[in-house]
Amino acid sequence: MPAQAKLSVVMSVYNNSNLLEKTIDSILNQSYVDFELIIINDGSTDNAQQILQKVAAIDRRVRLFEQSNKGLTNALIFGCKQATAGFIARHDVGDVSSPDRFAKQLDYLQTHNDCAVVFTEYRCVDESGNIIYNFQPRENVFQSSVNINKHDIYAPSHHGCAMFKKDCYLKAGAYREQFHFTQDLDLWVRMSEHGKIHLVEELLYDALIAADTISGKYHPLQKQYHDIIIESARLRRQGKSDDSALARAQRITPTTSALRLNNSASSTLYFMASCLMDENPALASEYLKRALRKNPAHLKAWYKLLFKT
Repeated sequence: MPAQAKLSVVMSVYNNSNLLEKTIDSILNQSYVDFELIIINDGSTDNAQQILQKVAAIDRRVRLFEQSNKGLTNALIFGCKQATAGFIARHDVGDVSSPDRFAKQLDYLQTHNDCAVVFTEYRCVDESGNIIYNFQPRENVFQSSVNINKHDIYAPSHHGCAMFKKDCYLKAGAYREQFHFTQDLDLWVRMSEHGKIHLVEELLYDALIAADTISGKYHPLQKQYHDIIIESARLRRQGKSDDSALARAQRITPTTSALRLNNSASSTLYFMASCLMDENPALASEYLKRALRKNPAHLKAWYKLLFKT
């Protein structure tokens, strides 16, 4: 590990060994090299461990930690505790960073004293690299995304392309284990109380979108967490404890129902198809068919397949 690295990159890995190489290559081949890469192998059951051990043996910047499967939130809590640098960057497996991503975000944080978290523009791609959509927000929309005075709060950008100041992260209370999902939005709302959330207006990150990702499988639970995050913030800003909101969050557990998981995956595939309708109708048709295989009762998917493609 570099002595006194300026940046700690934190990534949790659970299986998906086929995606590791391109992700890790994009990290280790950054133009900015003064960083440590903290990888938490969260109980992978495929050959991810062997791949990660090989990478750690080759590049001294890689710090590999092994643990039993505890989920993304707990892995990130642990990983950020290991961070030795004053700045922390996130990265997700399956995603790819542009070579100058770290350099540009770090420069932004160092030159904007009021900034606690900085994101980048990103694009969502499927497993074959097809572009599903680009996320290039207007600054005013971006800044208002975590405003709890409105009910439609949302994560400003993709979790994996965030970089933040460690001291602000700690002041905000870090990731919270009660949030099995949407842990990023909970963190950004709290960090916005200690600094501003900004954007590097460049496309520097490719995020994988697929039906079997966490957001794809458990999307219906995110609405429940959104409501709790708003309640939690309002309690804090009234000078009250948000323990009651955290208790509600703790009671939400991932469903193992095959039917519900299939329905959620079907919704994700339908969304991907909807994004592609104009630019790539043939691929949109394929995703609609996959959505219907997951959930044959998806009426909107049937309508678009029969009349729009």
